[in-house]
Amino acid sequence: MNGRTEPRIVTDESRRDEGLVPLVKRMADSVEHLVEDHLKLARLELAEDAKRMVKQGIGIGALVPVMISGLVLVFLGVAVLIGNYLGLWIGLLIVGGVALLGGALAAAVIVRRMRAGASHAMDATRAEATQTRGAIENIRHSRPQLEAHHGR
Repeated sequence: MNGRTEPRIVTDESRRDEGLVPLVKRMADSVEHLVEDHLKLARLELAEDAKRMVKQGIGIGALVPVMISGLVLVFLGVAVLIGNYLGLWIGLLIVGGVALLGGALAAAVIVRRMRAGASHAMDATRAEATQTRGAIENIRHSRPQLEAHHGR
C-alpha cells in the first residue's frame, strides 16, 4: 500500500535457506525506510516549531503598541522631571540616551539567547539521524566484503 514490502515471518528454517547476503540486503532496505521515517519526523518537528513560533510572535506583536505607548509616556515624564532642574532639552537627551543604551543591551542579550536556543533545535532528530547514518556506513562497508566472501 505505502510502497514498502510487508515484513515476513522469519523462522529458523527460512533463515538457514536464505543466506547472509539477502539478510544484509533486507537490513539495508529497513535502514532506508528508517531514514525516510527520520526525514518525515524532522519535517513534522519543523512544522510544529514554526506554528508555535508564529503564535508566539503574534502574541508579542499585539502587545508591542501598548508597551511602546506606556514607555513613551514614562520617558516623557522622567524627561520633564529632569527638565525642571536642568532644562527640558537636557532631560530629553539624558532619558533618550539611557533608553538607547538599555535597548541596545537588551537586544544583544536577546540575540545571544536566540542563537543559543537555535543550536539545540531538533537535537533528538539530529542524534537519531547520525546514528542511522553510522548504521548505513557500516552496512555499505560490509556489503562488498560479504558478497566477496559468499561468492555473490
